[in-house]
Amino acid sequence: MALLGLHHVQVNVPSVEAVVSFYEMLGMTRRTDRPDIGVDGLWLDAGSQQIHLIEAAAPPDLGQHFALEVDDLDAVI
Repeated sequence: MALLGLHHVQVNVPSVEAVVSFYEMLGMTRRTDRPDIGVDGLWLDAGSQQIHLIEAAAPPDLGQHFALEVDDLDAVI
């Protein structure tokens, strides 16, 4: 077995529809081929990886995060 890389990151959000425009502004696109796992959520392509947004309470803040690399940080800001 060989590790090929990171496949996806799951992010808990209070409302998928309230935050999805932020991720789409970064150029991510919605996926329609992911299985229904019984919770409100949405899958996004983020380059060769994926972001899985689900409507759920955020865990206690222990510094967990993920970072996105972009080619022009000033343009994003």
